Amino acid sequence: SFPYTFKGSDGGYDVQTDVAVTPPHSRPLQKKLDDTVNVKDFNAQGNGITDDYAAIQRAIDQIYNRKTSTIPSATRRVIEFASGIYNIENELTIPPYCVLRAGGRGSVTIRQISTAATCIFRLSNSLGNYDASLINGVVPGQVEMQGIRFEITSSTSRVVGIVESATNVLFDRCQFVGSRSFPTTDTNTHCLLINSNYRESGGIKFVNCDFSGMDTAVTIQDNYQLNGIIFDSCSFYNCLKG
Repeated sequence: SFPYTFKGSDGGYDVQTDVAVTPPHSRPLQKKLDDTVNVKDFNAQGNGITDDYAAIQRAIDQIYNRKTSTIPSATRRVIEFASGIYNIENELTIPPYCVLRAGGRGSVTIRQISTAATCIFRLSNSLGNYDASLINGVVPGQVEMQGIRFEITSSTSRVVGIVESATNVLFDRCQFVGSRSFPTTDTNTHCLLINSNYRESGGIKFVNCDFSGMDTAVTIQDNYQLNGIIFDSCSFYNCLKG
């Protein structure tokens, strides 16, 4: 391995690392590279042309070990997106503890281009299960998404995102954009669907998020038990109803 020492000399001085003045702390280069993960490491293109579904889903599955009933904390990383438009032709399943982050608000678009897909993403348990299959695996939740624009291009896709039977979820500076322009009739489309069909849902927070281009901005279905949904400084526009 190759030792890596952070100096920060571009700031006009060297930053001394470690808990003492000398010697500076060194880390193997591999460990430094493992600190962050980018979907481009998994061959996502972000060019607005290629179908990036398989690359993004594999990054999520590998980093968060989705196919087991436990998710070791040592495997968790923030998955970062380089600026670009990431077309997908399937539905992303988001397991517990997943953190997806863009470089800045609006710099990353995940665009659903399939007419067969129901949504762009849905939260799942650690086995990738949702709906009635939620009986097994760690329950959905502990998810964070930051700065990402989720966009659907087809009016046949009914929901931008589905948060189902989940707890402790944060959306920060995200945009949920549908394909309907100034809808005047209700065709049962939603920017976001939140429900508690199979387990309790709660602790779901939206901060500086935008909802637009669907019949309903947010649909909340309290079938089991649902509480603690917070919208902080969010915008709702170009929808038939909130």
